[in-house]
Amino acid sequence: MCLATGSWAGSAHAAFDPNNIISDSVFTNKNTMSVSAIQNFLNSKVPVCDTWHAAGSGSQGEQPPWTCLKDYNENGRSAAQIIYDTSQYYGVNPQVILVTLQKENGLITDTWPYRWQYRTAMGMGCPDGAPCDAQYYGFANQVDQGTRHLKNFFDQNPNWFIPHRAGINNVKFNPNAACGTSTLNINKGTSALYSYTPYQPNAAALANMYGLGDGCSSYGNRNFWRDFTNWFGSTTTPQLSVILKNGDNRLYLNEGGRGKRWIPSPDVLSAWGLDTYPVQAVDDSYFNSLPERAAISRITSTSYTTYYMDGGKRHWIANRDVGLIWGHDVNSAVGVENWTAETIPEGDPLGRFVRSTDTSDTRVWLMNGSTKNYIPNADILRKWGYNNNITSMSPGYINGKTEGALAGPKISVGGDDYFVTRGIAFKISGNMKNVWNLTSKVETVPQVIAFMPNLTGIQFVTEAGSSQVYLLNGGTKHLLSSPDMVRAWGGWNIPYTALESDDMSGFATGAAADKVVIQNTSGQKFTIDGRRHAVPDQQTLDAWTASGQSIPTYINDLVNILPSGPDTGIINQVIGNHLIFAMDRGQKVYFPSFTALYAWGYGRTSGISYIDISLGNQLPTKGVVGNVVSDGTNTYLLNAGKKYLSPSAAIANQWLLNNPFTVDAATTSRIPSGGTLTTTAKINNRYFLVDGDVGFDLDSSGDAYGASGSSVVLDDQYLGSLGQATYFAKSLDVSDGRIWFINKGTKTYIDTMDKLYTLGFAGSGPPITILKPATLNSIPTNNSAFNPLLIKKASSSPVVLNGTGYYAFGDLTIMQNWVGASTPLEVSDSIFNRFSVNGLAPNVANGSDPKIYTFENGTKRWIANPVTYQSSYAQYGLRRIPDFTLNLVPTGSNIN
Repeated sequence: MCLATGSWAGSAHAAFDPNNIISDSVFTNKNTMSVSAIQNFLNSKVPVCDTWHAAGSGSQGEQPPWTCLKDYNENGRSAAQIIYDTSQYYGVNPQVILVTLQKENGLITDTWPYRWQYRTAMGMGCPDGAPCDAQYYGFANQVDQGTRHLKNFFDQNPNWFIPHRAGINNVKFNPNAACGTSTLNINKGTSALYSYTPYQPNAAALANMYGLGDGCSSYGNRNFWRDFTNWFGSTTTPQLSVILKNGDNRLYLNEGGRGKRWIPSPDVLSAWGLDTYPVQAVDDSYFNSLPERAAISRITSTSYTTYYMDGGKRHWIANRDVGLIWGHDVNSAVGVENWTAETIPEGDPLGRFVRSTDTSDTRVWLMNGSTKNYIPNADILRKWGYNNNITSMSPGYINGKTEGALAGPKISVGGDDYFVTRGIAFKISGNMKNVWNLTSKVETVPQVIAFMPNLTGIQFVTEAGSSQVYLLNGGTKHLLSSPDMVRAWGGWNIPYTALESDDMSGFATGAAADKVVIQNTSGQKFTIDGRRHAVPDQQTLDAWTASGQSIPTYINDLVNILPSGPDTGIINQVIGNHLIFAMDRGQKVYFPSFTALYAWGYGRTSGISYIDISLGNQLPTKGVVGNVVSDGTNTYLLNAGKKYLSPSAAIANQWLLNNPFTVDAATTSRIPSGGTLTTTAKINNRYFLVDGDVGFDLDSSGDAYGASGSSVVLDDQYLGSLGQATYFAKSLDVSDGRIWFINKGTKTYIDTMDKLYTLGFAGSGPPITILKPATLNSIPTNNSAFNPLLIKKASSSPVVLNGTGYYAFGDLTIMQNWVGASTPLEVSDSIFNRFSVNGLAPNVANGSDPKIYTFENGTKRWIANPVTYQSSYAQYGLRRIPDFTLNLVPTGSNIN
């Protein structure tokens, strides 16, 4: 350390001097306090405002709530801002304004001030013994006008009336002239105080500094000096100096003769700027007369704020967190008198960024505790919230910090990741760590982000000012293709993480997120609608995806952010919408009715999955499906959750299946098979002939129509009944007059009325069943010639059918005579059993005409000669039979 030495003599701290209440330099030092310092000072005087204190006798009728000065705001400006702005405009020390506010109305320390105190805050326009002038009312107006008067008094403005100009003055002790005056030689600062408050304190007032004197005492200027000295130190600018005791190399800071402080190192000496002061060697008696105070430190506090000393300047530290950003704890600050610190020129307040006072070094650093991180460009500086506030510090200070990694937007604080941009720190924690996958992070102290808005980073990011929203997935961004897709991923009505364009480009770009079926990295498949719905099986997956569709993969931590919902279903309904649909290879097929829904095997609510509109809106609609579908190859009838194959065009026509709705084969494959359709169906253990969407009951003729165990079994709601079907059938097409005999599942054309009547149509026989052409055509046609005269059932002998019943054969000879070489027609049991026996088949019979016939070898022979009849045939007895029956027996040769 290079020392300059010389002589110096100190003096004890001076008492109140009415000639020099405040020095001119102190009065006009407008740089003693910033807005923040003023606010901190006000906060320190009234930590808690007594807002609801009961009104006292001096309230002038006012009632709570009360506003303390620290909380006061006028037209958007705080009291601290008003005081600061006024001090800067007029060039008056803001401490002068603060002390004047206290001496006039006690506003600085009042914990429940009345509103009238603000109206007359500086006592401006309030002469002794007279009402206040209303033109000066209002806090900001009072501060402005009061300070304006003080400054014009100080300036000795020749155009103003100035009661006490600088120089020789007679100054009263009290408004009572009998109390007398004294002659003073005053400076400009003191003349301003006497012109504002024209009395000096007498000995009695000074003897009781915090109380009352005698009847001739006045207190305004006494209180000004007292409060200023208590709060801010000397009013007369004491001088700092560097001293050492003869024979001792240790340097001390002499605080204007009030005390001494050891300067512990050259670093501290330089930081305070004291290395430019000449070192004064003092004798032992003077040195020992100075009270020894705590050694000075680079971290220094006054009664209302804290500073860090560097390069001969004091740098304001707003709070402990700011200090820790720089690696300095304000709790270790050494307290000094206010004026001691304020003698040192004010430098930039400590913020988060620093540059060297060496203008050749243009680098800007992020302060990070004991580390500094170089900010490589203006973009990074902007991301960190740069607002034209970079602290300039000495090269030695900056070089003393350890250089860390380059500052960037990715940091780590206490185990949590953060992404810094636009002056905001987005916290990335929990699942979001893997979602964002931040790499190359810079470790920082927590306080670095304490003065930035701290928000939570989420999986949805957007470029500020853009409407496009992206989904982050392990450090890759995927454009969300629509608002519905944003909602499907859970991004409904929440603020997204807004980044800058270069932030966005820092993430790899993946395929657009436009699929509602996804899988996680473990291979689990889900549908998403603000929830994740597990896909339970391959059938469900096929239903929700197009053939060959790829399924995008997202990391587990991203997928798990979505709350878990019920498993994905095949039959779905959008919440709040009455329409129900099935999924068919990623497309919606709507059910037009509950009947169609039942056909697919679902009830009104059972088996239905309820999904959000965000999912429903993204599914393309294929159409409206009923109970008839095709997979492109086969046509099926759906009934009660089963599919029934239509084996032919004829069956399809019969069942009205000609306009099937085409679905994917995967859709039909998941529906259980109920069998193959035939012309008949079984419902509630009864057989029906299907005739489109209605049916004929086959209770009495089921075997005739081929109804058997192979008939499909349908739900009881499928067919409407048209009554009983008979074994006679005819087309609904009036142009087709053919009548058919239905027997053993086939139809045979009845080409004569004789056959029709013989089969029982005569009299009260069964009616003809009228069928749709398609239904009639679906019954196989038996083109073999047939004669219904001789019939049998599987377990019986032939009989002769006669329209209302049948004739049995009494012996084999008679049967041979009737049957001959003919093969009896085998009929269904239900047909045979309809007829009852009418006796034995006769050997001799006639019809409505007188001809008499006998039967031989399957023919009828006319016994033309009556003699022959009498001699050979009359013995058998003559029986009359219906003409239509007789007509069906082939005619043989006559018998003469």
